[in-house]
Amino acid sequence: MHVAARLGLTARGLIYLLLGALTFAVALGGRRSDTDQRGALQALAAHPGGLILLWVIALGFVGYALWRFAEAAFGVAGAGDRAGPRLQSFARGVVYALLAATGFSVIAGRRGSQAGQSRELSARVMSHTGGRLLV
Repeated sequence: MHVAARLGLTARGLIYLLLGALTFAVALGGRRSDTDQRGALQALAAHPGGLILLWVIALGFVGYALWRFAEAAFGVAGAGDRAGPRLQSFARGVVYALLAATGFSVIAGRRGSQAGQSRELSARVMSHTGGRLLV
């Protein structure tokens, strides 16, 4: 689990660096693409050797998610058996499992930004009764 956690933390750091670089490029006016996680992963995949790094990041996200799910199941170190830290770990596990799925979908060649997907999902939810309240 220690190796999975370390790989996951490395992947987490890399995605933040990629997002920072993309944001900086947008601020300078040199880039017009999405600066979300999917955009960062797609930009990485477009470079030579980027696909290999993308695999490492996606697998790192899987490791990070597994680590957080293990904390949710067996308890967070130093927090005892309290529910709050365990629920936080579970939520983080879900987020990073979704990031891993995003990475694997970019590897598989699927297109579309997270912003566009969020708008589409929000529109579908809002079309139902009580959807506006939920969104």
